Amino acid sequence: MADEKLLEQILKERGAGKSEEALHEELKKDGWPEADIYGAFAVAKLRSNPMTASRLAPPAVAPRRSKGNLVFQILIVIVLLVSAPAVFGFVTGTVLPAITAQANGTATSTSLATLGQSIFGIVPLIPVKGSGTGSIFSAPASKSSGSSAAVSHSTITTQPTAATPAPNAGAPITTQTQTTVPVVTTTQTPFSVPDQAPVVTVPNPVVPVTPVVTPPVVPVVPVTPVTPVVPVVPVVPPVASLATATDTPSLLKALKAAKPGDTITLASNTYSGLGTIANLNFSSPVTVTSYDTSHKAILTNFSMMRVNGLSFTNLEFSNQTPTAFTVNTSSSQNIRFDSDYIHGSLDGNSDDDGGGLGFLDTSNVTVSNSTLEQLRQGISNGANVTPSVSNITITGNTIKGMEKSGMVFAGASNVTVTGNSISDIEVVPPDHPDGMQFFTTGTTVAAHDITVANNVIVKGKGQAAQGIFFRDQVGTLPYQNVHIDNNLIIDTGYGGVYAEGVGSGELSGNFLTSEPGSTNNTFFLVQNGGTIAATNNTATAISFDNVTNLTQSGNATTTPVTDQGLQAMRDWSQSHPASAAQLAPFIGALSIADSHSMLASAEAALASALHYLLGLLRL
Repeated sequence: MADEKLLEQILKERGAGKSEEALHEELKKDGWPEADIYGAFAVAKLRSNPMTASRLAPPAVAPRRSKGNLVFQILIVIVLLVSAPAVFGFVTGTVLPAITAQANGTATSTSLATLGQSIFGIVPLIPVKGSGTGSIFSAPASKSSGSSAAVSHSTITTQPTAATPAPNAGAPITTQTQTTVPVVTTTQTPFSVPDQAPVVTVPNPVVPVTPVVTPPVVPVVPVTPVTPVVPVVPVVPPVASLATATDTPSLLKALKAAKPGDTITLASNTYSGLGTIANLNFSSPVTVTSYDTSHKAILTNFSMMRVNGLSFTNLEFSNQTPTAFTVNTSSSQNIRFDSDYIHGSLDGNSDDDGGGLGFLDTSNVTVSNSTLEQLRQGISNGANVTPSVSNITITGNTIKGMEKSGMVFAGASNVTVTGNSISDIEVVPPDHPDGMQFFTTGTTVAAHDITVANNVIVKGKGQAAQGIFFRDQVGTLPYQNVHIDNNLIIDTGYGGVYAEGVGSGELSGNFLTSEPGSTNNTFFLVQNGGTIAATNNTATAISFDNVTNLTQSGNATTTPVTDQGLQAMRDWSQSHPASAAQLAPFIGALSIADSHSMLASAEAALASALHYLLGLLRL
């Protein structure tokens, strides 16, 4: 420690304005040692600095430990124990996440600053044991007197600087360590080292170097274009409120307001009480149809009179009047029924039902692709009436369960009946049943140009009936230009084809089968005819009686069948593909029945064989 006398002399002379070099030489001459002179100069400079003058107090002597100090230390221990959970929470909630974030290369200045502030906020100020005094500062960074600091982004680089030698000290000490420390803030607190203060050497902190992690190169995968998925639009069932008519009044109103070519759609309701639809004239047809064809609108009995150009499609007609036709049309033209269902009460008894479609004095009529079921008769232009109908086409229909006849024509001309199936006629005596019947009773003009071709008539579950029947009851009105071709008639009984009073015509390619027994003979007969050509017809009996000009070839007779015509229908389907759809239901039903019959026969044969074997065993 520098001598106080030497120090007082230096302070006095420096105060008088003497230079440091002159004073230094003077003191050397007075015999002061070189080291003491340097030390005294250093202390004098510190005392003359007002920033550090207050710190130049003599070194404090560590007080003797007393009971009060012991109690204080015990309290400190208790505080540390109490604060241990908080410290643990800080370590796990702040320190470890910060270290992890830095290791992952994601640490931010904010998180590190928070960590530093948290550390200095929870660590108490504890005196450092030694000859001097000291403390752990709460400032995040500091520098010693005479040092320089360079701040660059997130690091502070401390450059080596030679310290001023203290009095009585040896050569100046130069710090050689250069340290780069990551920091958050750049706040600096200058301080001075008091005279004779102990030199505390703090090791440079070992800061882990965060490795630079190069992110992996993600290969560029070509994007395959995705075909957009077109959403399936659900099928919304028709809404009845969108139909043209929903009840009888709205239907009648729509008919009166209709323009040529209009379509009137009907909601799925029952339309009764239509009465007589009259005096409608459309240059192009107006169509009445069901709005929802899977739930057809139902029309009950009504009549049409003086109507031109009206079509009914995809409708249901229900006969509720046993003495009348379901739809009775007179003095009209251009009337069409297509894909309709026309029926009676469907109670299993066709004798209590009325007729299907009746026409009188009507022309250009078409009935196609419809089903007529359980009616007294299917399609008729009446009896004992004049005038009749003309230009009528009946095609592709299914007619079944009639009580009397499938079709009846009185004096009708220009008639085409093709591709229909007629079956299951339920006869109630004394009615005269027929698959289709042409007669002249009540007429005055000979009918002409009639084609009956490619039809299927099957007895089925019905009773014996005529198949195709022509007769001139008047005797003077022979049918002209009649064609009866390629019809299949299965086990009807009586006349399968009976043509009486045909003045001119052709009968070819018809095939008739009969059940065993003379009363079930489905025969082929042409009687009282004029110019007739009969070729390639097959039946159990073929006869020509009183035909004035007959040409025949290829006709053949066959024997009765016991399979209800099953094989004949199969063969016909192969040779006449257009009739396959008509015959499919009959073939299917008979095939099942035939299989059951064969199974029953096999069971009977097996039982007989077993009975025989048992008899042998008894012997």
